[in-house]
Formats: sequence, C-alpha cells, structure tokens
Amino acid sequence: MTNLGIVVPISCPYCGATLDDATQMGAEQAQPSEGDITVCLYCTGVMLYDVHLKPVVLTDEARKGISEENWADINRVAAAIRKVRGGDNA
Repeated sequence: MTNLGIVVPISCPYCGATLDDATQMGAEQAQPSEGDITVCLYCTGVMLYDVHLKPVVLTDEARKGISEENWADINRVAAAIRKVRGGDNA
C-alpha cells in the first residue's frame, strides 16, 4: 500500500466508524475516484465510492460488475484485516 490520501470524513454505512483516510495499492498517492472499491478497516464492509466520493454499501448489481479475480482480491484484503484485528482465523 502507498501514501495515505485524506478524504472527507464520513461514517462507514455498515458499522458507523469514521473513515477519513485511504490507501491504494500500486499508486504514489491514494485518491479515490467514483466507482472505486474500499474496505472498512474496522468491520471489513465492502463499499463503493459514489459520484460524491462517499463510500456507500456495495449493491448486488455493483458486485456483479467486479471480476471474480478482483472480488477474490477484495476478500483476501478483508480476511487479512479481520485476522490482524483478531476477528477470525482467515
């Protein structure tokens, strides 16, 4: 992961935690764009940045637009977060 990109603080739609930073793999600076996927570091909820760069719940329709390879990567990230946070044995 690379540099933190400060985003407008917002609450996770799943757990209510304050989300105010972003990281991005393979980039110099993390700056979310509309349609980017993010994972909450507190609850591992998967979200999508909307047109206002607000993380919103990932809908089933939006999920269908994610390749199986990318979805597997997202799940690996979420599992790693849960493991570090002590939430499961993934």
